[in-house]
Amino acid sequence: MNGSKLDQIRSEVEKGNKECFNQIVDEYEDKIFGFINSIIKDNYHSEDLTQEVFIRVYNNLHQFDDTKKFSTWILTIARNISYDHLRKKSRVAVCGDLDHVSNDLPEDVVLAKEYNESVDKYVQMLPDNLRVLIHLKYFEEMSYKEISMSLGLEVKTVRSQLYEARKKLLRFIETEEVISWNVK
Repeated sequence: MNGSKLDQIRSEVEKGNKECFNQIVDEYEDKIFGFINSIIKDNYHSEDLTQEVFIRVYNNLHQFDDTKKFSTWILTIARNISYDHLRKKSRVAVCGDLDHVSNDLPEDVVLAKEYNESVDKYVQMLPDNLRVLIHLKYFEEMSYKEISMSLGLEVKTVRSQLYEARKKLLRFIETEEVISWNVK
């Protein structure tokens, strides 16, 4: 979308012409949905998050900096909303719903739940960028290439940041084990 067309739409929206905003939705809806879905891999939530992006764009259109590209601005909003969604989702236990009927021994179910809660605890201690990488790689099972395309990073950057994330997780675990051994 070129600058003059965007200026015209923004002017009309500021005057209260909400219908004019549909031009932005029509032009970017598929791109935003595809971008979000490439990150979270969930069509249902991607639709909701796409709507959330356009609500945020509509409410903040007056803050858009004309010296920047509109497509970059809207994709940044989509990325941030996607990361927020992943952060909320990663707080759920790693193994999912343990309330289902199982042939496992009750002790095994409890141990699995405790293990997953401790792993989740360590993942939550990571910085946002590393937590998202861990989520995409190990929970969404995305390849390095898929992650790099989704986040707009080089594959070597994804590899090195995942390496850093694994090292931090290991340090968290080792530190806690040392503390627990000293307490006993």
